Order: sequence, then C-alpha cells, then structure tokens
Amino acid sequence: MGKALKQCSYDQNSQLGTLVPYVALETPALPDSYRQVDESSYQAMVEPFVGISQDLTDVASQVLVKLNQAGLTMSTAESCTGGMISTVLTAVPGSSSCFLGSCVSYATPIKKRILGVSSTLLDTQSLGAVSSFCALQMALGVRKKFLSDVSVSVTGIAGPGGEEPHKPVGTVWICASSAWHTTLRCIHAKGTRFAVRAYTTKVALSMMSDVLDEYLGAQDAHACSKLQ
Repeated sequence: MGKALKQCSYDQNSQLGTLVPYVALETPALPDSYRQVDESSYQAMVEPFVGISQDLTDVASQVLVKLNQAGLTMSTAESCTGGMISTVLTAVPGSSSCFLGSCVSYATPIKKRILGVSSTLLDTQSLGAVSSFCALQMALGVRKKFLSDVSVSVTGIAGPGGEEPHKPVGTVWICASSAWHTTLRCIHAKGTRFAVRAYTTKVALSMMSDVLDEYLGAQDAHACSKLQ
C-alpha cells in the first residue's frame, strides 16, 4: 500500500460547513501492460464481468432502433436481473434518445412503495413476487412512474437459493407492457445465477422487440390505408 498522507486542511470559505477528515493513499504505479489498452482489448477484459455479450448488445440495439423509428420511450422495472437490462440498453450509444431509466425493485418494499404492487398480492403465498400478477403490476407501475410509452419488467429466482414451492430456481416472470398490447411470459432458465439473469435479459428485450414490431406494423398498415 502507498504511504498515508496527512489530513487535509479546512477551507474557511468552503460551502460544506463541516470538516470531514480523510486519509489519502499514494496511487500505486500501473504496470506497463495497463498503460495503453486499445478499445477491443478493453472490451475483452470487461465483458466477462459486466456480462454485455454481443448477442445481448445486438438485441438491445434492435429495440432502440425500433423505439426511435416509432418515436416511443421505454423504461424497465427489474428485480432478479438487478439492472442488467438497463445496463445492456445504455451500453448502446445514443440510447438516451428513447430509454428513460430503470427501477431496480429488488426488495419487496420497493415493489410496493415505488411501483405500487399490491401488498395483498405480495403477501399471498400462492402468488407473491414471482408471479404474472406481480410482473404485470411492476410493468404498469414503472410505465406510470417514468411516463414512458412502453416498459419491461422481470421478477424471479436467479439462484442458487431461494426456490419456492412450485417455483424452482430459474423461474422468472416477464412482462412487456404498452398502451396497445401487454405480453406476459414465464421462463425456466437453466445454469448459474449469471446465466439465468443474462437469459432473462435477452428474453425480455426480445419480447419488447415483438411489441414494437406490432406497433410499427400497425403504423405501416394505417399509412397504406390512407394511400388507397
């Protein structure tokens, strides 16, 4: 570790109002191999940690292109994916033009307080957080909260623990919601915790892509009818 430095001096003119002492450490010198890293090498280094594989980036890009074509905005409500869907979307340059944001409602109280999921629903053992009803209310709640045109929600059990009666690890409910169409799907993903979350992310984005295809198709049909 580097040598500890003395405490910082307090600036009488500071707007902070209180002195917060701290100890700074000297920054260690980086090995030469880390001094210059090109973009492709950097991507190869970080991909195993952040989980942004090319197939996820591809489906996210398709969703964003369709959102822009339709002039629509999107939000997400994520439980078991913990923000992975929004991470994949915002990894695409220009995503801020149509992606508004995400609510990572990992804890049950957040599902209630922020997204408006029913307490009765969450407290009912046969339903609970891992259910179609919860996914639906999450999607509707985040769409209302963010004032977005479309939304995706996911809620499930990523593992390795946490399974419930009739709900094994890998059980995930996904909802793709819009004013014109809402789709619900239950998947049973296999593999590690990371694999379950990554697969859920891909399915959720694919479902949203289908919802947008329906919207764009209806727009095309309406435009054609006007020409006749």
